Amino acid sequence: MQSIETLALQTYENNIAYFKKSQQKLFEMINVLNLAIEKGDYTPRYDLEYLKDYFDVKELATGNYLYATSSSKVSKEFASIVNFKKNSYTYEGLPVYRSTDIQDRDSDKGRGLEGIYPIMDYYLDHTSDTDSMKSIEKFIFVGVALGFHISEIAKRVESKYYLIIEDDLELFRLSLFTTDYAGLARKSALYFAIADDDNLFLKTINPFLENAFFDNRYLKYAHFPTHSTNKLKQIQNAILSQNFISFHYKTELYKYLRPLEYLNDGYKVLNLSRHIKNDLLYSKPVLLITAGPSLEKNIEWLKENHERFIIMAVSATLKTLYKYGIKPTILTHVDGFSTSMKHYENIPVEEFLKNTLVILGPFADSLLKKLFRKEQLYYFEEETEYIRDFGSISAPCVGSFSLLLGLILNTKEFYLLGLDFAVDQKTGSTHTSGHAHSEEVDMMKKDEVSDTMSLRENLLPVQGNFEPKVYTNTLFNFSLQSLQNNILKVKREDQEVYNLNDGAYIYATTPTKITEVDVNNYEKLDKDKIAKELKATLDKHSVTQLNDADMDSLQKRLEYSLEIKSKIEEYSKGVSKTSPENFMADLLGVVSSIVKVRNRETNNIVQVYYSYFKHVLPIVFDLFNTQGLKNKKQHIKRLNEMITKEMINIEGIYSQRLSSFLSGEKDKVKERETSFMLSLYEEIDVEKLRSMRSNNHTLSFFINEKILEDEIFLSYIKELYTLREKVLFCIYYFDETYLEEFQLIFKEHLSRFRFMIPKDIYDVAESSDVYIMSGKVYAHDKLFLKLREFSNIPTIQHTPVLKDVSLKSSLEPMSKALREATLLRWNSLGYSKEDIEKASNSIHYLIYKPYLPSLTLDTNMYDFMYKDLLYALLRDDKAREAYVEYYRKEIIYLEKNRLI
Repeated sequence: MQSIETLALQTYENNIAYFKKSQQKLFEMINVLNLAIEKGDYTPRYDLEYLKDYFDVKELATGNYLYATSSSKVSKEFASIVNFKKNSYTYEGLPVYRSTDIQDRDSDKGRGLEGIYPIMDYYLDHTSDTDSMKSIEKFIFVGVALGFHISEIAKRVESKYYLIIEDDLELFRLSLFTTDYAGLARKSALYFAIADDDNLFLKTINPFLENAFFDNRYLKYAHFPTHSTNKLKQIQNAILSQNFISFHYKTELYKYLRPLEYLNDGYKVLNLSRHIKNDLLYSKPVLLITAGPSLEKNIEWLKENHERFIIMAVSATLKTLYKYGIKPTILTHVDGFSTSMKHYENIPVEEFLKNTLVILGPFADSLLKKLFRKEQLYYFEEETEYIRDFGSISAPCVGSFSLLLGLILNTKEFYLLGLDFAVDQKTGSTHTSGHAHSEEVDMMKKDEVSDTMSLRENLLPVQGNFEPKVYTNTLFNFSLQSLQNNILKVKREDQEVYNLNDGAYIYATTPTKITEVDVNNYEKLDKDKIAKELKATLDKHSVTQLNDADMDSLQKRLEYSLEIKSKIEEYSKGVSKTSPENFMADLLGVVSSIVKVRNRETNNIVQVYYSYFKHVLPIVFDLFNTQGLKNKKQHIKRLNEMITKEMINIEGIYSQRLSSFLSGEKDKVKERETSFMLSLYEEIDVEKLRSMRSNNHTLSFFINEKILEDEIFLSYIKELYTLREKVLFCIYYFDETYLEEFQLIFKEHLSRFRFMIPKDIYDVAESSDVYIMSGKVYAHDKLFLKLREFSNIPTIQHTPVLKDVSLKSSLEPMSKALREATLLRWNSLGYSKEDIEKASNSIHYLIYKPYLPSLTLDTNMYDFMYKDLLYALLRDDKAREAYVEYYRKEIIYLEKNRLI
C-alpha cells in the first residue's frame, strides 16, 4: 500500500501534467512560484501537514491551522449543504421577470425584449425558484482551501462544467497534493480563476458563461468560509456585464439598422480605422468633459480655464455647459434611447452649438440629425462594416468612446474631467445633477453582497485615481475593464492622458490633481478658427455614400437573411415535439445552423439571433430541467410557437429594412414621426398654445401598432362613444397601415372620428379638448408631458387598475413611504395637510367636489377619472381650469425633484 506522502506526490504530478497540457497559463504561474521558492526569492507562508488521519494547512507566521480539525469531516459537512434547489446558493445567469412588472415595457429600452416577455411569462407560470433541478450542469467553487470539498461536491452534483476560484496562488498550489483535478477534468470541463485581479477574472469567467450558455439560468456555487467575499460580487458583476443583458437583442437589431437612415443621404461617416493625423489637436491641449461627479466639484476651475482648451464634451453635460457659457468644439452622443434627448431640452441648439462639430454614434436618436445642420454632423460605424475598412469604435458608454475618439483624433495632451467611472464616495451620486440617468446609491451598503443583482446599485471596490480604493457599479466597471482592454490599441507612446477626477483609476492614464495643471502654460484659443480647421480635417476622412462594392455587400446581407428564413421554416416543419430531449436537440440544431456563419455580411443578423438565443434557451432548458414538471408536450408546443414567431419576426424586420434601402425607398412614416417629435424640442409659444382647443367636445389620442394590440384601451374608447353620444374623437397617426386597422375595428362609428397626421404640438392642441394616453402603451409620452405643462388641454392617462379602488382607498395599496411622498407632493402644490386630511387624503375629492356635486369618497376611482371627470372637463371650464392648474403644478414639482 502506498504511503500518504507517495499518494500526495502522485496526485501533484498528475495535476501538473494536466495543467501543462490543458491549462498552460496556470501551469506557468505554478512553475514560477516553485522556482521562486527554490531560489529563496519567495518565502512560503504556509506548510502542508498530515495530522493523524487528515491534511491541514499551517500558517507559518501564526501557527494557526486552516481547518483546525479533520479537513475530511469539515469538507463532507460543507458538501452536505449543497442541494438541487433553484433558490439555494445560486446565481441567476440572466434576469427573468413578468411583463406586468416592467413599468416601461413600451419605452425604447422596454421594447428590447418584446418578443421574450411572453416566453418569460409562460416560464414563470409553470416553474418557481423553489423548485428543484433534475441536474446541475454548471457549478462554481469560490475558495479552494485544500479542495476536499470540491471532490465531495463533484460526487454529489456531477456537473459538466466547473469554475474553480482561489485568490491565493500558494494555497492553491498546496491543493494540488490533495485534490485530483486531473481526474475531475476527465469527466468535466474545468475553468480556473487563480489569483486573478478583477480584469483577469472577467476574462476567465466569460468562457465559462459562454460555453453551453443554455445551461446558465441557475448557476450553483459553494463559498468556502475562509475565502474573501469579493469574488461573490465579481461573479455578479461578470454575469451582469454580459452584453445581451444590458443591451437587448431587439435594441441591437435596430442599432445595426439605424445607420441606413443616414447612409447615402448626404451625412458624413468618419473613417476611424487609423489615427486622423492633424497638427491642430496634436499641438493644443484638449479637455474631455463628461457628466461624472467630479465635473460639478471642479466647475469653478472649468469656468476660469475653458478658453485655454479645445473642449470635447458629451451631450449629458450640455445643461451645465450652457449655464456657464462654455461652448464645446466637439460634441459626442452615442445613446440611442429617447430619454437622452432630455440633454437638449431648453438649449438653443441652433445658436449655442452653431460652430460645434457633432460626432454621433450609429444608434443615436434619429431626431438628432434634425437638430443640427447636416454639415455639422459626423457618424461612425460600430460593428456594422457597411463601409469596408472604415473601422469602428465599440465602447460601453459615451465617456469611454470619447476618450478613445480623442486619441484617434491625434490628441497629444488629453485631460479628462467628469470621467469618474465611480459613484461619489460620500453621496453615492452616479452623475452630475443634470444627467438624465443620475441616481444616488446607498453608500452604507457598499460592502454588502446583495441577493439582488443590479447594474447600477450593486457596488464593488476598484483602484482609485487618487485613493487606494473607491466604489463603482457594474456599468462603470464594465467601461473601466473595456478601456483596459482597448486603450492601448489606439494610444501611442507620444500621447498623454491626464485623469483629473476623484473617481476610479483609468488604465494607461496619469492621475493628476486639477491644481497641478499648469494652465498658464496654455494661451486662450480662437475656438471658431479651430472648429473651422478641424472640420476641414474631418471632412477629408469622411464619406457620404456607399460605393458599388459596399452596396453589393448589403445585397449579400439580404440574401443571407433570406437563407435564415428558410432555415427557420425548415426547422418549424420538422421540429420534434415527442420529448423535451428531442425538442431541445432540434432547437440547438437551428441555433447552430443560424449562428455558425460569421463574416462581414452575416455578423450583424447572426449577433442579434445569438443575443436572442442567450435569453431564450436558458429559460427553455431550465423549464425542462425542473423536477416533477408535468404536461411536457404542451410546454413544447407552446414554447416552440413563441420562439419560432420571434425568430421569423427578427428576420422580417431585418430583410424589410435592407430591401427598402437597396430599392432607394424613403421611410415616409419615419420621416413624419421624426419631424413631429423634433417640434417638441423647439421653443414653444406658450401663449399661442394655451389659446388653442377644439371646442367641439373632442377626445384625441395617438394610434400605433402597440395601441392596436391594447385591447383594454380600445374597449375603453368604445365605452366612451356608447355612453355619451356627443363625444367626438380626433385620431393622430403617422402610418396608414395602422389607420386602416383602426378603421376596421371602429367601422360602425367612423362618423364620430376625425383622422389627421399632426405636424406639431399646435396641431394636436387645436384639434383636441382632452388628450388621452394609454396607461399600458406610452405612445408619444413626451407630447403628453408637454401638453400637460404648457397647454390648456387636459391630459388623461388611462389606468385600468383603478377599477378596484375608491377615492378614499386610492392610497391604501401604496407603501407607507410612497404614501408619505405622495402627501408631501400634494402639500407642496399648495394644499394644506389639514385640507387633505379632511378629504380623507383624496386630492381628487378636494379639488373636484365643487364641480361634481354627486362625488363622494366612496365613488369608484376609475368611474370618476375616466367617465365623470372626463365629461366635466369637456363641459365645465372651471373644472377644466382646476385640472390643468393642478397637473401643471405637479409636473413642475416632478421636474424640480428630478422625478421625470
